[in-house]
Amino acid sequence: MSDAFNPYHKWLGIPLRHQPANHYRLLGVDRDETDADVISNAADQRMLHLRNFQTGKRSADCQKLLNEVAAARNCMLNPEKKAAYDAQLALTEKAKAAHAKPTIERTAPAAKSAPPRAKTEKPLAEKPQSQRESRLTTAAPIATVPTPQRRPAPRPELAQAPATGLTAVSPAEWGQAVGAWAQAEPAPIHTGYQPARRSSVGRVKLWQLAAVGGGLFGLLLLCGVVVLLLQTDSGYVEVRIDDPELQVAVKGTEIVIDGAGEERIQLSPGPQTLVVRRGDFQFETDSFEFKKGERTILSVRRKGGKIEVERDGQLLSSANSTPSPSVIAAQPPAAEVADPTPSPGPAPATPTPPDQIASVQPDPPNPNPNPTPPSNPTLLSNPTPLSNPTPPSNPTPPPRQLPLSNPTPPSNPTPPPRQLPPPARRFVKREMVVVGCDYDWPDQAPAPAIVPFDAAQADAFQKAWADHLDAPTLKTIPLPGGKEQINMVLIPAGEFQTDRHGEPVPVIVTQPFWLAETELTIGQWTAVLGSTPQEMENEDPSEPVRKVWYDKFQEFCAKLNEIERAAGRLPDGYQYDAPTESQWELACRAGSAERFYFGENEAQLDEHAWLEGEGGKIHAVKLKKPNRWGLYDLYGNVVETCQDYMTNRASYGIDPVCFVPRDYRVGRGGEFSVDVRRLGSSERTSISSYLYGKFGYRLALVPPTNAPPLIVKKPDGGKTWPSDAPARATSPFDQAEAAKLQQAWAAYLNLPLEKTITLSSGESCEFVLIPPGDFMMGSNEKSKGFWLDAFPQHQVWLTEPFYLAKHEVTQEFWTAVMGEGDKPLRPAGPRIPAYMMFFDDAQVFIEQLNKTFDSPKFTFALPTEAQWEFACRAGTTEMWHAPREKLTEYAWFSDFRAKQRSEINEVGKLKPNAFGLHDMLGNVGEMCADGYHENFYQHSPANDPLAPISKTVVARGGASNHQHDMTSSVNRSEHSGGSSGVGVRLALKINAN
Repeated sequence: MSDAFNPYHKWLGIPLRHQPANHYRLLGVDRDETDADVISNAADQRMLHLRNFQTGKRSADCQKLLNEVAAARNCMLNPEKKAAYDAQLALTEKAKAAHAKPTIERTAPAAKSAPPRAKTEKPLAEKPQSQRESRLTTAAPIATVPTPQRRPAPRPELAQAPATGLTAVSPAEWGQAVGAWAQAEPAPIHTGYQPARRSSVGRVKLWQLAAVGGGLFGLLLLCGVVVLLLQTDSGYVEVRIDDPELQVAVKGTEIVIDGAGEERIQLSPGPQTLVVRRGDFQFETDSFEFKKGERTILSVRRKGGKIEVERDGQLLSSANSTPSPSVIAAQPPAAEVADPTPSPGPAPATPTPPDQIASVQPDPPNPNPNPTPPSNPTLLSNPTPLSNPTPPSNPTPPPRQLPLSNPTPPSNPTPPPRQLPPPARRFVKREMVVVGCDYDWPDQAPAPAIVPFDAAQADAFQKAWADHLDAPTLKTIPLPGGKEQINMVLIPAGEFQTDRHGEPVPVIVTQPFWLAETELTIGQWTAVLGSTPQEMENEDPSEPVRKVWYDKFQEFCAKLNEIERAAGRLPDGYQYDAPTESQWELACRAGSAERFYFGENEAQLDEHAWLEGEGGKIHAVKLKKPNRWGLYDLYGNVVETCQDYMTNRASYGIDPVCFVPRDYRVGRGGEFSVDVRRLGSSERTSISSYLYGKFGYRLALVPPTNAPPLIVKKPDGGKTWPSDAPARATSPFDQAEAAKLQQAWAAYLNLPLEKTITLSSGESCEFVLIPPGDFMMGSNEKSKGFWLDAFPQHQVWLTEPFYLAKHEVTQEFWTAVMGEGDKPLRPAGPRIPAYMMFFDDAQVFIEQLNKTFDSPKFTFALPTEAQWEFACRAGTTEMWHAPREKLTEYAWFSDFRAKQRSEINEVGKLKPNAFGLHDMLGNVGEMCADGYHENFYQHSPANDPLAPISKTVVARGGASNHQHDMTSSVNRSEHSGGSSGVGVRLALKINAN
């Protein structure tokens, strides 16, 4: 299964037809909304939701969306900017409406006599003709599972039809433009599954187009869906093109890349050949191989009359070509709506050096995830000419086309489209993701229960897995006292699609498990624990137990595990617990892909669920109809608590479960008083005090889910110093103790407590000594999952003292070392931090400093992430080194609810922390020496950790345009270069004598 990923759709629910999203859609507010509080709260909710995805393989997409939402909020809260934006948005929509073209039912030209193409698409509400097959890529969250549909095979004549808008492009035009199409019977073709009640004609056509010619990369070219870089056995390839007239194709595929825009394209590993074209000239490169887990950089550039293709800096192929003007006609795109605020600076006119290009982002960023594709995306080494299409009766400027030969001019020519001037020459980055392997079920295991399936198949799946496990499909647990028992139903391993705010996403449950046929009753609870919950002593023992919190339920499970283990009835590798929400939904659906396990008809609910219309109270279990696997009361009665902590959207992928502590756990199935519109197999709710007395439990016998630890102690770390060395700075310690530790280590090392570095031109940088010590690094449970990449909290030992600059590097100090930059800074000033630099720029800056001073005692460097956090905390253990109510005295940050936005300020104006360091929180983010890896804390070494360099680096401290929660001692940001909110704070390494 492919890894195509559209964060606007999957995270914000913005469909493809509404992308690029305007500010109102990004914030989720109405176009006529003017209330600042509503806009600010909407933005806060969006950003709070997006921060759930700040770690993992989608973190770059998350940060991009966070930036866009922040920009949209800032624009909407500024009356002048909002008015300008609304005016521009109205003009853009008017322009799009003027250029909009209706979907055309094409027929072949009369001379070629191909039959008209009848629409054969089925409404999405219909069931597929055959059972879906599902394969899931293990490396990342997964795109939708395709549903088989059939369509007449395309004919070669259709390749000559005139090009029109996106929805009018035929599948044939996305296949090979030359060569004979198979004149066979219609073959099934996969299109993306969409929920029936949310479908639309436009979206159907987008997915149909995406399916042609090899799957999802057609969708990527059409819709600009970004596939993130994978950090497992996948690799990626960057393609850099420095000339907008050059076009590059991957031979044998439909992939065409030109010198404008940015996209990432999926590509299978193996031998490949590029075809490079400029005007009428084209040539093929030598064959080369893409491998999984490997980073490859392909550079395509023109030098005079020569075109060169390099792979990882080595010449792959070259060819001589005669420079000629561009022959590519371009249609002016509809105006894009962007934040009317000025750009922080223009892109540099000269190409970025190859060693820096890995972190280059287009300037300004292009919010449009749907670039218009070329109409002929395949290049062949010996192209066959295409006849010139007959223009439509009311022609409009055609989209940009890549001519495969010089077309014969028509007998009655129309004026050629206006030639656009070539864009400024610059490097353009493309990335191709090399696809990883699919998830494969073990050969010895029975077939997984892949939804949809019927009642007979449900029984067959159960029996097959029972035989495989040598276990019954119905397991009875006798409880102490002999009056009560719990019947457990075997649920096979399987696959299904859950609904994430209208987006179907696949889930795989890899292990079979047992689930109680009813909700846990008062009688069963009393039999195991020996007492009835105090508030339920007078209730019917056949009713579900409630008014008990999750920790008390865990006591019940622990006692039952003890009883069953002593009786020899607990299967190896299993334990009693609540189900995960993915286990719950697989069991609930029992083969149904529809809203309810019995279909879509709400009128049938009264046969299966206790709801408010039937007495408005909780009833005894097992009085309504069960689902296909014999499970009762899955809807209504009481909400059933799951293991997962609640996030805004359901987890998906392989055995998903959310263990990062949050305020609430997930509840499934709804309670008796739930609004029927919020009832269904995919519906979720939070188990909060609001539902007290309405939530209960359904017991599961499941494999342990092995939650990662939230706190990791490493007592064996550290370094043995001589006996006369001062004590280490072991957190926690207060401001007075911090000063004593600094003074003691300065005296022991015979070094000054504060050190000033002065350039020959007079600019200076002040440093303070930071003693060695140990502390707990990362997020603790109090942060409730805000910083998911900062888990687990783990003990870190810094074995060497070091100096850290009191302030961020200022513009005057940076300029004195590096000279004037080519990007004007706003705000600018000698004491304002330098920013908008890349990691490579910082390395050059530090190298120049080391050459200038060339001291045997000290070496300039960026601080490691661990050094930065230890120095920032300065003995504190909370999320900020200052009390939250006094944070404005220590940090520059924004408060959007109060409509207060902070700008980048001069250094040193606010109070320092206990180590004497200013502006550690807010103002500008500060680059660290570590590469960014979202899971690095899970295997970080105890002593002096330093994450290996990656494509992006860690930035710490947050920026002035962030809210307070992003300017904490633990918040980690991924910095890819050129950000207007990231600067540098220098460290001095003390060299050994």
